[in-house]
Amino acid sequence: MATDSNVHHVDVKLAGCSAKDANVVFGALAEHFTTEQGPGEVTEAHDGERPVIRYAHYDTSECRPSQGPKRISGEVSAYLSGQPTAVREARGALMDDFAAEDRGSSLGDQEMEQVLCLTSVPERTSGGRGKR
Repeated sequence: MATDSNVHHVDVKLAGCSAKDANVVFGALAEHFTTEQGPGEVTEAHDGERPVIRYAHYDTSECRPSQGPKRISGEVSAYLSGQPTAVREARGALMDDFAAEDRGSSLGDQEMEQVLCLTSVPERTSGGRGKR
């Protein structure tokens, strides 16, 4: 059962990207939400030749507005998991800052998982591509 301490908690894992792009995405989320990690303080998991997965945790109980679209060099796969409300808040924040393609979601008894493919918003647009 969800407690008040984890209702707003979302885990974000990034794959298929450089450390620089991961820091841009995590930095964008840190503009919106509270996190215990400092700038550039990203946890990584890898095993030999397997791809690196970078992850961080955010508290979505308070969402600050976007400071504008962010630039990344290529596609970033973002895996969001947590309570449905927290996942939707994180998804909306990412869609404010990046072009985001929904790659699927699953809803469990008390947790939701969402997969997004993030890219930079094209130069000619003035804001994020998605709406919450």
